[in-house]
Amino acid sequence: NRSSVQRYVEVLRTGCRCVEIDVWDGSEGEPVVKHGYTVTTEVSFEDVIHAVADHAFVASEYPVIISIEQHCSALQRIRQGEIMMKVMGERLLRPPWDELKNGIDFDQVEEVSPWSARERFLIKSSRGCCERCRRPLPLYDRCVALPTMKLSRREKEAIVQGELFVEPQSSDEEVRHTCHMNSMPAGKVLKLCSAAGERPLQRWNTRFLSRAYPEGTRISSGNVDPLPLWSCGVQMVAMNYQTPDMGLLVNEGLFRSYNGGCGYVLKPPELLGRPAEPSWRLRGPRLRLRICCGHRLPWPEAPV
Repeated sequence: NRSSVQRYVEVLRTGCRCVEIDVWDGSEGEPVVKHGYTVTTEVSFEDVIHAVADHAFVASEYPVIISIEQHCSALQRIRQGEIMMKVMGERLLRPPWDELKNGIDFDQVEEVSPWSARERFLIKSSRGCCERCRRPLPLYDRCVALPTMKLSRREKEAIVQGELFVEPQSSDEEVRHTCHMNSMPAGKVLKLCSAAGERPLQRWNTRFLSRAYPEGTRISSGNVDPLPLWSCGVQMVAMNYQTPDMGLLVNEGLFRSYNGGCGYVLKPPELLGRPAEPSWRLRGPRLRLRICCGHRLPWPEAPV
């Protein structure tokens, strides 16, 4: 299919607060956005950033998270940093920087709420690294407020045991902070939930950020059911907006119906580690319906 920036415009104008950008090396040093290993065409990364910046806060003033799926060389990552700083300017939420270490100063990172970050952009991405010298890329990393950090084997074991902190085994081992984002296929999240149980995973996600996305084997671009993932405490579940299936409808039902449709919904108390609301407080007026007839009803889905 022929690619364009119009899809980003459409989903942002519906109130979506997180978009994914799949970035690859382009010609003449300019990064491009495309769906890798397919026959889709490409669009300029700069055009996509301009489209996001122009339409991000039409439907909602709350922050937009840009999840960058990074496939670029060091030079084109640097170019991405230049583009994002130029186009988004002060609206780009940047992490505190340690000039001596030439990296993010995690000790100075402050917790950000959707309210405090209104009309701001947060970049979620892996941090840059030069292919030759293995040194960081400050011009790109200064844009990344939500650095990606995969769950280690020891962290998975800690989740199963109900622990929240993993002691580093060496000075070189990176410590997870609250701004780090763990991103996993939905199947692996559910597998971890099955091994650890919902409660330990919910407890882990009261402190750290998690994102789940559909497996690459979903060639039809179908969506996962977000409910089991939300029940595990996962904050972000990636959806394919081009496929209006049951998963997308459930997602739309939550985020368009609650909290004024602003794109953010507070977790229920039990997912925040607090006591659940008494059942008597959850009772509201009851509505009884009597269905007299119906027509043009869809066929039930075939059993899997």
